[in-house]
Amino acid sequence: MKQFQTWAEIDLDAFHSNLDLYRKISGKDVMIVVKANAYGHGDAYMARCANSWGYDKFAVSSLEEGIHLRQNHVTGMVLVLGAILPTLEHVAVKYDLSLTIPSMEFVKELPKDLRGLHVHIKVDTGMNRIGFHSAEEIKEAVRILFARGAIVEGIFSHYATADVRDDAFMKTQYERFVRTVKAVDYPFRYIHMSNSDGVFHNPENFTNMIRPGIGIYGYADHPDLKPVLSLYSSLTLVKKIHAGETVGYGATYTAEKDEWIGTMSVGYADGWDRRNAHRCVSINGVRVPHVGRICMDQSMVRLPEYIEPHTQVELFGQTIPLTEVSRDLETIPHEILCRISERIPRFYLSENKTVHISEERFHDELL
Repeated sequence: MKQFQTWAEIDLDAFHSNLDLYRKISGKDVMIVVKANAYGHGDAYMARCANSWGYDKFAVSSLEEGIHLRQNHVTGMVLVLGAILPTLEHVAVKYDLSLTIPSMEFVKELPKDLRGLHVHIKVDTGMNRIGFHSAEEIKEAVRILFARGAIVEGIFSHYATADVRDDAFMKTQYERFVRTVKAVDYPFRYIHMSNSDGVFHNPENFTNMIRPGIGIYGYADHPDLKPVLSLYSSLTLVKKIHAGETVGYGATYTAEKDEWIGTMSVGYADGWDRRNAHRCVSINGVRVPHVGRICMDQSMVRLPEYIEPHTQVELFGQTIPLTEVSRDLETIPHEILCRISERIPRFYLSENKTVHISEERFHDELL
């Protein structure tokens, strides 16, 4: 990774292990959620790896994400979880994408000819985002969709509280979903509800597919899950400053004595949140604090001694877990991972060897 000053490393063996863990524990088909660029990991390559391991069902948030997978040779089912414009139904047919049906109003706005369109009905069991509340409405929607030639292949819902362990509300949602699906009385091929933590906290035999997201990247309530992505930078410049000198925008940090300051080529445009200014990074296994404000493209740390430029810096990984970063920033791992900029190269590793680099944005001379 020496040719880059900031980069991410993605452990494909950990990703494979997490997928297999979900399949083993659930005993069901696994729909892999790769929305938001696979939570920052790189959707197309991660999905193609999953294809090579025998996984063939994926979930995205939009038509654009689904098209991107198809253009990058991802095979199998691709379900668009979000609501799209009904007038774009033909795009889903063209790229063989399955659509979510979120409401009766959406059904009424669809074209009369839906031949070739695969759909999944969304049931709102308590999230109150999108989805049907009534089994009777779903029956009517299925009737209309079927009459227009659509292939009604699935029905699903989504847990609101699986990750915060509100098991009572999770059970309530599950029971609503079961009642609704039974009342619709239609032979859906795919019935799915469990997300990353729902698989572990509400094992059940009514559904036949699970839909893990953040868990397959290493963050859910199971001890055998392995973090997949680590983020690194390096020291681009090391200088000594004197007592009374300031660092960064706003001169918010003043040295109390002579100090060594290291500059890193990472900032908020890379997804390194400005709130990290009060946190530490790790150099040679030692935690060193940020000083001054984090800039758009650079940030500074106070070193305990002179350290050679180009020395690797861990932002999060083995020494500083992402869960610690997210706790300190009062957010969740999902947000931090999703915000890692596309200008950060991803190095994909298997058995500690680089097998792929996200080269799309980088010149051959850099690789």
